[in-house]
Amino acid sequence: MANSKKMLESSYALIVKKLEKTIALALREVDKENTKKISFEQLGRLFTLLGVFRVIQYTENLECKL
Repeated sequence: MANSKKMLESSYALIVKKLEKTIALALREVDKENTKKISFEQLGRLFTLLGVFRVIQYTENLECKL
């Protein structure tokens, strides 16, 4: 029982680190000037990069594609 709990905690820690890295990379892509502030359009782009939005698509200039 103790070994399975340790494995579960280890797996959880690995997943958290991977998710943190994925979010950090997406934030760097969206906030290229590192202002630590993002607009509503950038938030949409961030969600798209993270796979939250699959329907909305943006150009490189953060313009919505129809």
